[in-house]
Amino acid sequence: MKMLKIALLLATAVYCAAPAWFTAMKDNTWANVASTGTIYAVRPLPEPPGAEGVSAVCNDWTGATANQATGEYLFVAQGGHNGYYGNEIYALSLRSETPAWQRIWGPTPNAQISTSEFGCNAAYTGYPDGSPRTTHGWFSNFVSNDGRMWVTLVDACPSGTWTTEVYSILRSNLSAGWTYHGRQWATVPGLRCGSTFGFQSGPGAYDPVGNKIYRSADFATDSSICEIDVAAAVSAGAQAHTGPRVPGSNIYDLYQVAFSNAWSVVLDDYSPRCWVIGSVSGDRLYISNLETSPGTFVQKTPTGTPTGFDSGVNGVYHRQSRSILVGGYEYGANIRRLSITGTNPLTAAYAWSAMPLDASNTVVPQAGMNGTLSKFQIINDMGNGQAAICLLTGVQRPTYVYKVPGTFSRVEQSLPKIRFSRGTHRADGIFDLNGRRMKEPRQSGIYLVCDKGKIIKKVYLR
Repeated sequence: MKMLKIALLLATAVYCAAPAWFTAMKDNTWANVASTGTIYAVRPLPEPPGAEGVSAVCNDWTGATANQATGEYLFVAQGGHNGYYGNEIYALSLRSETPAWQRIWGPTPNAQISTSEFGCNAAYTGYPDGSPRTTHGWFSNFVSNDGRMWVTLVDACPSGTWTTEVYSILRSNLSAGWTYHGRQWATVPGLRCGSTFGFQSGPGAYDPVGNKIYRSADFATDSSICEIDVAAAVSAGAQAHTGPRVPGSNIYDLYQVAFSNAWSVVLDDYSPRCWVIGSVSGDRLYISNLETSPGTFVQKTPTGTPTGFDSGVNGVYHRQSRSILVGGYEYGANIRRLSITGTNPLTAAYAWSAMPLDASNTVVPQAGMNGTLSKFQIINDMGNGQAAICLLTGVQRPTYVYKVPGTFSRVEQSLPKIRFSRGTHRADGIFDLNGRRMKEPRQSGIYLVCDKGKIIKKVYLR
C-alpha cells in the first residue's frame, strides 16, 4: 500500500472582506447599525404574553451571546420573570453590508406558552413543544463550536423563581428544535432562592478549546461551579423531564470564594487556559486553571485605573491585544482595558487603563435598564482580522458597534491546509476538537492533524 503523504502548509487565509461600513470606521470609535432593522421591527405579532412585552428582551437583566463562525450577535430566549414569555431567537449578522435584526426561530405559539408558577430549580418547565421558557439570561447563554446555542437558566414565572435547566438548539438546523439536556444542579446545595439569587445569576463562560461551558453561583460556595462537557451532553441526547444532571457535567466547590455581580472570560490562547472572573466584591480577579483545577481560584489585585469592577458591566477577551475589555452603560462611550503581562495567567500581572477613544467619535451608546451585563459582546474577526464589540440597550434602538484597534498578524491569519499526494480520501486529515473532519478550517483555532491514524501535530493559530 502506498503511504499517504501529508504536507502541512501555512498560507495566508482567504478571508471574506469586512463590510464597507466597518472598514470605513476609524479605530476606537462607535457606529450605529440596524437603526431601522431593530428587534422591535421583527417582533412576533401578536406579541406573546408578559407584563412588559418584547421590550423585556433588553430591559430585564438580560444577556446576549455571539457566534464567532457566523459573525452573529444573538439574543436567545430572553425576557423572563413576568416581563416576557416569548422565547424567540434574534440574530444580527455583523459581517453583513446592511446589518438588520432577524427573528431566526420562534416563538412557541401563544396557545402553548405557559405563565404558570413553578418552584425553585424545578425539574422541567419547558413549553409543550419542548422549548425553554425565557430567562433573565445574564452570563448564561453561550454558542459552542458547532454553532449550538445554549440556555443554562430559566426564570419565566410570576414570582421569578428559577431553575438550572439546560437546553440547546443548533444554528444550522433550527427546524429540529430544542434539546433538553437536564439540570446543572439536580439539587442546589444551601438553596438560594427568593430574596437572593445564588445559583441564578453567577458568572459563566465558554471554553472553545476544551469545548466546555462553565457556570458558577453568585454568592454560594459549596458545589457551586458546574462544568458542562458539550460533546458529552450532545452525544447523550435529550434527557428525561425528571430533571437529571446534565450527562458529562462535573460539580466543583469554590472553597469559600464567592462571586458578586461578576463578569468572566476564558483566556483560551494561554497556557494554561484559564477562566478569569472579575468580581465587584473586593475589586479582585479570580483566576482558575481550566486544564487541571477548574474549582480552584487564585486571587489577583490589578493595578491602574479606571477599573472595571462596577455592578452590571461585562468583559470580553480581545485576542489581538491579549487583553480584557470591559464595558458598562455608566461608562458612556468609554471602554476599560485590563492588560495581561506574562505568559501564565495564574502568575501574570494585570493592569487597568482606559481605551483611547478617538477624538472624532460622535456616537455614545444610550443607557439601558439594569446594566450592560452580557449584552456587551465581541466578534473576534469581522473579516479583516479586526474585532468589533457590539451592544444593544433597547429593542427599538440601533445596535452600537465599536471598532477595536489591532489585527491578527500574518501568521495568525494563516490556516492549516492539507495536501494529499494521491488525492484519495483516507482517515488522515485535519479534524476539529470534536473529531469532525474538515475540508478546510474556516477560522483560527486548534486543529488535530492526523497521519496514518495518529495525531502528529496540534496547530494553534491565534
